[in-house]
Amino acid sequence: LTDAGLRARMGAAGMAHVRAELDWAAVIPRYLDLARELEAARQGREPSTPILGPGAPSPMEIDPFTLYADYPTAALSSDTWVEPGRPADAAFLEDYDRFSGRRLYRRQLMSLQDALAVHGEVVRTGGTTPAEIARVLDRGLPAVMAAVLYLAKADLLRLPEIGPRRLE
Repeated sequence: LTDAGLRARMGAAGMAHVRAELDWAAVIPRYLDLARELEAARQGREPSTPILGPGAPSPMEIDPFTLYADYPTAALSSDTWVEPGRPADAAFLEDYDRFSGRRLYRRQLMSLQDALAVHGEVVRTGGTTPAEIARVLDRGLPAVMAAVLYLAKADLLRLPEIGPRRLE
């Protein structure tokens, strides 16, 4: 911040990079090259998706709830069954926080000790619910649910498999 020359050189280098790599004059030829490459890869192959007939709906006109109805989705609740995943320790969680950007972006909603305590309770019981973890550890349910999702994303806890749901 205090080196004006360095600031100027870094700013000029950043502008040169943006002009060379991110300007449309540089991006569009790469898109065209990709389109030609994909066209060549498709030559002589059978389509893997059915051709839509005349009058097929435009994706812009489809209700999003219909369009995504087959996507597996559900909200975590206080009675969702949670099972142990991979083993966890403080060193693993420290690395996970460093590489996932949680520390960098200050997205740590609970301490590593609290996350390890939640993980430890699930391992101790072989499976339980966020409500029971909150009760046993005397922690607030929202914090426990945040810890469960954090640990599940790192494969340290496992949530139930959720299949497609159909909207009526």
